[in-house]
Amino acid sequence: MFPKLFKKNKKNIKEKIQKPKTTEKNNDVSLEYSLNTHFNFKSYFRKIKLLVFSLILLASIIILFLYKEIILTFPFITETKFDFTLRLLLIITTIMFFKFIIETINESLEKKLEKNNATEEQIFLTITLWNYGLGFLAFFIVLSILIKDWKVVLTSIGIIGAGIAVALQHFIMNFVGWMMIIFQKPFRIGDRIEIKGIRGDVFDITLNFTRLRKLTQDDQPTGIEVLIPNETFVINPLQNFTHPTKFIWDRITVSITYESDTELAKKVFKKILEKNLKEELLLAEKVARRKRRYIKNYSADTIKPKVMLSLNDSSIDVSLLYLVLAHDKNQKRTKIINDIILAVSKTDKIEFAYPHMQLVFDKNEKHK
Repeated sequence: MFPKLFKKNKKNIKEKIQKPKTTEKNNDVSLEYSLNTHFNFKSYFRKIKLLVFSLILLASIIILFLYKEIILTFPFITETKFDFTLRLLLIITTIMFFKFIIETINESLEKKLEKNNATEEQIFLTITLWNYGLGFLAFFIVLSILIKDWKVVLTSIGIIGAGIAVALQHFIMNFVGWMMIIFQKPFRIGDRIEIKGIRGDVFDITLNFTRLRKLTQDDQPTGIEVLIPNETFVINPLQNFTHPTKFIWDRITVSITYESDTELAKKVFKKILEKNLKEELLLAEKVARRKRRYIKNYSADTIKPKVMLSLNDSSIDVSLLYLVLAHDKNQKRTKIINDIILAVSKTDKIEFAYPHMQLVFDKNEKHK
């Protein structure tokens, strides 16, 4: 009985997924809209019919249970017949109710997966797995109705469940991880992430694995493809460099000598940042306004480049802090450093500090 139900659902799912959408002409659009409306109405009516019949049967079971003593007074009704009828009604009600649940979940789950850009194979496999899971649950409920000894049923469920869990633990965890990725969206295809020390750009998400193009810690490409089991994302901390926005803060530290003009250095370096980050600043401001819930205490100054000073043993460290698109970080950093080197070379008021030894002699000291 249940296999037929699953086959029917699979067929409907495949037909809906593979149904071509014709939008070339207005007539085709109207026809498609009419067909979709007709299909939705039929589906809605079928689900309502299943629910109503299930409720009617449930009401009949309650009435039979409440008036059991009166019904058993009829001469042609024995307790065995009454018990058989009650169990049969319970089984039919269970089947119809689960059929209603399966059709409702299939429709909502398919819409959710399509919205999250899941492939046809992923949609079909996910819905099939849910169907079989609900089918097994319905089967055990029907079995418990037929068998009076609940201990036997519970023991069977426990043994079978333990065996399945041990045999398919990694597959189950990978599937759970995939569902978490699809619905909670900790990352999407194209995002730059890091997990367990592995950094890379996501380019494919499957039921078992997420595939990355591996990067070094300074975001240089390696040409290596990494397959990460989806269960990894369930139990490990994840860094996403492109969510909730595609901007990250980058820092460049320039060491200058104590003899350098620090005010001039700050002015020159800030001008270089503003020149190289004009487009990024405009885009970052728009993004920040749209996503204020991610950026607390937002103001126009929050996203502007910052130049800060700190003292070192043999230098003054000038830190340049600025927002940049995660995927453009290295390219933008190289451009800014080149401009800094060029600007410093044009003035004698700013000097780079570097490790060196300076000998100072006292002119009044007599040397032998």
